[in-house]
Amino acid sequence: GAWRSRQNAGLLLGLLNSFFQGGLMAHMEHGLQDRDLAAPLHVDACLKLMASNTTALNSSFTPF
Repeated sequence: GAWRSRQNAGLLLGLLNSFFQGGLMAHMEHGLQDRDLAAPLHVDACLKLMASNTTALNSSFTPF
């Protein structure tokens, strides 16, 4: 159900962040700061919402 969807979405966001961080580090390794590798604000907000396990996410998430 909803729990499995949140778990899968969290894994997907983690993989996407790792992919883009790896690409940035490969091309700009010495010119990056920690804030450059941090997750974007909308991704961070989404991860926090999924971690809080609220009904707000359940009502706003539509799989289709």
